[in-house]
Amino acid sequence: MMASDISTSQQKLTDGMIIRDARPSDFGDFIKMSDEIAMEIMSDDSFPEWAYLKRPSLAFRKKKFIEYLDDVRKGHNIFMVAEEKGRMIGYCRVRKVEVPDNELSHVGLLGIRVAKKYRGRGLGSALLSKAIAASRKKFDILNLFVVNRDPRPKKLYRRFGFRTWGIAPGFVKRKKKYMDLEYMYLRLK
Repeated sequence: MMASDISTSQQKLTDGMIIRDARPSDFGDFIKMSDEIAMEIMSDDSFPEWAYLKRPSLAFRKKKFIEYLDDVRKGHNIFMVAEEKGRMIGYCRVRKVEVPDNELSHVGLLGIRVAKKYRGRGLGSALLSKAIAASRKKFDILNLFVVNRDPRPKKLYRRFGFRTWGIAPGFVKRKKKYMDLEYMYLRLK
């Protein structure tokens, strides 16, 4: 069954994993996962994401997390979590490019993260499928960007129909190395 066939806010996956809407109690796991990914980015020059140069304070991250959930409640954003045994193992967010509404409000900016030990098991595909299905009700176009060093995430996005619309040369600076950002989009309507 595809994520688009699921009418509830929760989707069961294999191995006891589920995808569900994010909730306030996810904050602790969200911080742990964000920190794990930040450490991975700093230790692997080819990691296809970008990160803050200095870790933002816990208060700042909590404020942003609460704002994001509030924007979901208002209908501006999508925020879903993949969970196994009560622990977050991935998440996907789609946010309106501009709030309040303006001429760019039909575009959603997509971000997805999967914990390292769960990569390559279909979780990213499941999150992406469910996010695309939910986005069809809110957006006309999905936009994303990926550090242009690892072909795996781009392969996933292309499989779902995303196309490259531009390369931003040298937009990410990591340990004195410059890396390109690849911008991709998916037209939903």
